[in-house]
Amino acid sequence: MRNYIYLSIVTGLMLGGCSMIQVVEDTSVILPTELQSDTQLLRLKRPERELFGEIVDYQIDNYTITEQRVSELEAEERLIAKDFQRTGVIDFFLFDGAVSYLKKKYAINTARSFSFNLVQNQQQKVDAKCWMYALSEQTRQSDNSFGFKGHINSSSTEFSSRQKTELLCELAHEKKSWQLRLESSKEGPIALELKSETEAFAIKTIDRAVSFLSSNNGSETRELPRWASKDAGVELSYDGEVVAAYSFIGQQKVWLSSQLSIEHKELLLAMSQSLSILNWQDKQWNDRDYFQM
Repeated sequence: MRNYIYLSIVTGLMLGGCSMIQVVEDTSVILPTELQSDTQLLRLKRPERELFGEIVDYQIDNYTITEQRVSELEAEERLIAKDFQRTGVIDFFLFDGAVSYLKKKYAINTARSFSFNLVQNQQQKVDAKCWMYALSEQTRQSDNSFGFKGHINSSSTEFSSRQKTELLCELAHEKKSWQLRLESSKEGPIALELKSETEAFAIKTIDRAVSFLSSNNGSETRELPRWASKDAGVELSYDGEVVAAYSFIGQQKVWLSSQLSIEHKELLLAMSQSLSILNWQDKQWNDRDYFQM
């Protein structure tokens, strides 16, 4: 995800001739004013697997996430461009370049499904079924150059660029079917919707975030720059009232207003679990570009 360097960076600062080490403990969205009090914060746990591959049930508030299933990743690639060039021996000696290179560009489609139940007192509250889709472009380049005693050395690099990501979930709750849809593209903002045939939440992105740092001098909260805060999370409103927020960066977390009805609280817990599984199963969904050597 686009947490950039803020999740694991260790910053050394020279202050007054002494080195102070600051460690980023977590990052998070800055909450809208309406959720800065009278709100419940819940942190989503990364699923754990038992010896034979089953995902362990876990508690969230006074509910249990059960029957978690995640399918194998399906992938399909298609060659969309190919480029071969021979630079020649003179270019190699004059410019220290490769003798030749072969560059291929692929479109890669991936898909994965997952499901789970939200349960309370052995009663199923929400049955969730979700599908994750992604479209990436990957460039693979092979370079040939002269080595010792005229041997040809070969090397290869890969560069991937996520073009589109989509999450689609069907959430069955209280005899009503809700649809959760998240869309993310390389150029545009994140779009999220949660609606049924008769109801809908208004959702907008949060573009402000902070990092929580610790050092031997104590703790500090520091706001992140705009480029690191874009699409950091979302806030959700119902009937004109802000009722929840979700942070895509740092540890996955959700804030729920105490004014929520039980039905909407259960629905938003299922939404949060769905978004957290997307994050755990597809780290590149909001990271866009990455190298592979």
